[in-house]
Amino acid sequence: MRRTDRLTRILAAPCHLAAGIGMALYPLLIFTVLYDVITRKLPTYFPGLAGTPFFQVSTALQELEWHLHSAIFLFALGYTYLKDGHVRIDVFWMRYAPRTKRWLETFAIVAFLIPFCLVAIEFGAKYALSAYGSGEGSASGMGLPHRWIVKSLLPIGLGLFALAALAKLVDIWAKRWPPPADGMTAATDASQREGRRDG
Repeated sequence: MRRTDRLTRILAAPCHLAAGIGMALYPLLIFTVLYDVITRKLPTYFPGLAGTPFFQVSTALQELEWHLHSAIFLFALGYTYLKDGHVRIDVFWMRYAPRTKRWLETFAIVAFLIPFCLVAIEFGAKYALSAYGSGEGSASGMGLPHRWIVKSLLPIGLGLFALAALAKLVDIWAKRWPPPADGMTAATDASQREGRRDG
């Protein structure tokens, strides 16, 4: 394995791990939304259910929905970029030559993506620390406490995005040059030379 391939894997590894966590949170988000919708809508058609323990409207549950959605989105951000899953203007992109694509991708990463991530990480970190220092919680008395947890997902998610951008940058330029001959190729060449010598 080339050093550039190893570096790409190291940079991409946290993105893969975070994407796995996001995937694990997805069923929980689906269950939370379904439960919230059922407990809010069924009493409209069956008034006798209103006020019972199972069918009480929960502000904390509704806040948990967007907390989970934020976590899934931010954890998947870097992984999606690694897999070329982000939206591109395909009508133009598909027409470009590989060399043009490589330079455009490099320019976009160096000039826009990484600087944006660095600025947003700094802002998000201050945002989360401020929430932690002030003990910020939900504006509703029935909501979730510890708002710093969900706010800390912003710098984490954008940090993963920056790592994915660096991994992509290394990868696209590593593909610019063919890899050196591996041990198998060298052994085959030596064997062929030995055979010619014996002949």
